[in-house]
Amino acid sequence: MDLTPVVERLDRAVLLLEHIAAATANPSAMASPGAQIEEGLWNAEQVAAYLKCSESKVYKAAEAGTLPCVRDGRSLRFEPEAIRAYVRGRARLSPSRAQRGG
Repeated sequence: MDLTPVVERLDRAVLLLEHIAAATANPSAMASPGAQIEEGLWNAEQVAAYLKCSESKVYKAAEAGTLPCVRDGRSLRFEPEAIRAYVRGRARLSPSRAQRGG
């Protein structure tokens, strides 16, 4: 029996509880989602919160090689600075609506 999905759900639950505990101790932490994500390697849920997209989009972009990631066994982990650089790079590459005429 593969317990990997159960362990991943427990990991997410622990992260959520830690976030709630931190927000309870420091209410301003909830003011800007994504801004208070702890440093270290992020998981797909944290990256999705930072990018304001679904976890499935994070996984698809990572598997396609467009989103920088690190393999940790069977899991994908993400370096925060690499994700920030990815966002900065996308902002420079994406033409604005005005430039597209839209």
